[in-house]
Amino acid sequence: MYRKLATRSGMKILIYAVFMLGYAIPLSAQWTQEQSFLFRDYNVKHYTIDELPGKDQYLMAGTVFDDNTTGDASFIHFMYVDNAGNTIVSRAINDPAYDQRVVGAHYLDDNNALIVATHMHAMFPGNGDAIEVVRLDKSGNLLGATNIIYSTTVGYENIYPLSSYQWDDQFLFICGYVTPYGSHMPHLRSDKRAFVLKYDLISNQVINMRSYETGLWVGTNNDFDIASRMKRVRSGLWIGGSLNDGPMMNRIIDPVTLNDIYVGTMGRTMSDYNYESSFDIVEQPNGDFMVFGNTIYIDSVPGVFNAWHTPVEGSMHVTGMSPTLNIYPGKSRVLFNNTEKIWGINTLEGRDDYSIIISGMSNNRTCNGPLSTTPDNINPFLAEMRFNMSGSDIIVYPYYWNTVLSQSGTGYYNELGNPYSNLIHTPVNAVRSLQATGDIMLTAPVWNSYDSYVNFKWIRADKYGEVGSCLWAPACDFNYAYLTVSPGSTASVFPATANNIDHIFDIDDFGAEQVLDCAYYNKPAPTSIANAPQTITVSVSPNPASEYIHVQLPPGDATEGEVNIKISDITGRAIKVLYTGKGNNVPDQIALPTLASGNYLISIKYGSQKEEVVKLSIQ
Repeated sequence: MYRKLATRSGMKILIYAVFMLGYAIPLSAQWTQEQSFLFRDYNVKHYTIDELPGKDQYLMAGTVFDDNTTGDASFIHFMYVDNAGNTIVSRAINDPAYDQRVVGAHYLDDNNALIVATHMHAMFPGNGDAIEVVRLDKSGNLLGATNIIYSTTVGYENIYPLSSYQWDDQFLFICGYVTPYGSHMPHLRSDKRAFVLKYDLISNQVINMRSYETGLWVGTNNDFDIASRMKRVRSGLWIGGSLNDGPMMNRIIDPVTLNDIYVGTMGRTMSDYNYESSFDIVEQPNGDFMVFGNTIYIDSVPGVFNAWHTPVEGSMHVTGMSPTLNIYPGKSRVLFNNTEKIWGINTLEGRDDYSIIISGMSNNRTCNGPLSTTPDNINPFLAEMRFNMSGSDIIVYPYYWNTVLSQSGTGYYNELGNPYSNLIHTPVNAVRSLQATGDIMLTAPVWNSYDSYVNFKWIRADKYGEVGSCLWAPACDFNYAYLTVSPGSTASVFPATANNIDHIFDIDDFGAEQVLDCAYYNKPAPTSIANAPQTITVSVSPNPASEYIHVQLPPGDATEGEVNIKISDITGRAIKVLYTGKGNNVPDQIALPTLASGNYLISIKYGSQKEEVVKLSIQ
């Protein structure tokens, strides 16, 4: 039941809805299929997802586009769900004077969440736009004042976030681009710089910030440098994105000073009318990097990127690089499905040290599928592959490429929210469960045929990318392409300020009028769900630790079979494999890598692919 309440200056400021209450349920009752959330009267888009470690509960945050509001003032939607898709909290967070578009969401602890969003003037964008950092509890209530981060550099007065990455319990990194006053649209050529800032989660302040740009076309309308993704690697913080002359940005920076350590840009030149952007990196056990990117075909009209408005106009690829970001010669760049229109979003850990699960979207999924998709039917995919460098060549072994096909389509998902809503790719849309199941959680768009709006669904697939009894397209082939290497970049100081502002928000319950499982798409519900282990049988000591840990395995198949022990950051991103071998040969003391103090995760795989995760504090 919905009712629209008071307006201020002609702008709708408050939404009220009845929302479902639910409770977290045990793993044995987990739900593995897709579920659609249909919101009446609103278009929604770009849901990012994060897991509360050890809880099998999920935070999702997306953008609600209020088409009936003057200035198209979009706002934040916060959701907290259990492992069966039951909505525990669903709330709208709306500042009617500003256009708020979610780029990142993070669980900081059991009752503390953070959302990073744009803070653009609804009526006059490009006039001192900023970054919004919102702190919430699990019920969707504000925790203290909202932080608004402004640019303080003359000549680059607008700052736009595209991604955020939690380094540890204390630090968060935000990246994006900055523009001169009056310029804000990323799909048009204009003077832009990429930036990365380091944010202290304890003091709620920016403690360091730098910009990055190539030496070509600096300060001109072709100066088009954008940072759009970050990830922790052994040597520092990886930054991915795009550069002004066409190729991908690819750099590793010092997480303290934000200075460059290694720079390795590569890709097509602008004269090819192709534009590339890197969206993720995977560090393999031998030190090699697999850098994932998207190629987007641009319009031949100078200064216009039609592909930004319709982002699924290119292909996804992977590049093999050395630990110092030197591209390997030969067949070290693999292009996937270049006859189809796909783009990658983020990667997940696969079934072994060298396999990778890729998540993304497609709007031309015809390969072996029962449905021919169109630009109005954008579907998510999960693809698992094993990558190895053999000399100068990438050796690829595909496990699967599954695509969720929606019979009802996704409508004008591409066009929704103006071009700056479709910057290269969306926020992170897939996470891997840290529970013993290894399940994959995936967000995706769906068309609400009842009200003719773009809404969203979330999908729980097993660790092999399968969804119970829902419609998938089988695996597709891929081919090769060779791309050139472009020059490196330089960094410069770029200050900014963070101001705690008691911002006026309208916060209210924002529930879906209907929540439908995959039967909505005329597909049968799953007939059975496999039970999963519910207790931790592995112990790790000491905890807290400093230099060594001792791992105590349960008797039986754990000690007789193969065991893999690795350490990851608190988000589940792998840092190092600590041990691989027989369970009865695990040393009493396992050396830890040199890491900053904070919380980490120890993952132990043993037996018949059993996996247990233990939280470890390092002093």
